[in-house]
Amino acid sequence: MVNTNGELIGINSAIASQTGSYAGYSFAIPVNLAKKILGDLREFGAVKRGLLGVSFPAPPAEAQFLRQQGLEPGVVKGVYITGVLGNSAAAAAGLQQGDIIQSIDGVALNSSSEFSERIARHRPGDVVKLTYRRNNNTRSTSATLKGRKPRQQLKAMPTSIKSTTSSEPSLPPCPRR
Repeated sequence: MVNTNGELIGINSAIASQTGSYAGYSFAIPVNLAKKILGDLREFGAVKRGLLGVSFPAPPAEAQFLRQQGLEPGVVKGVYITGVLGNSAAAAAGLQQGDIIQSIDGVALNSSSEFSERIARHRPGDVVKLTYRRNNNTRSTSATLKGRKPRQQLKAMPTSIKSTTSSEPSLPPCPRR
């Protein structure tokens, strides 16, 4: 995806189409996030994403949720936190359910999808500065992002099968199907 100046601004990742043709709702990964993912893959062989450890309403349900809380969606600037995971970066930073995160590193947030993208740009161990509202008071804190627990790595498969005269056990024959 390019802008009118011919500059890359995103990479199309999916399209929702009723007909199977290239018409419908498209989804794109912003170029800054794509660059971070590529850098992670080159440097680590895997994507490293920082995690804050909060939950919030999904974008389609956000307005309805805010109304249920007695808040006007157009007035709320930021992301309403519905939960904080124990032992998370958010818990360590003092965030609580009901807080509204308004900015990350000084950049104002207008939606939960923007919040997710901003956090996804960081790696575990990065420190982010958060501005949030609690009980009509603006506060700020810093959070050191955590990472996912590493998945169990599979052992490498042998590149060739050694002869059965080797002292190592041989692989059983593959069944025919």
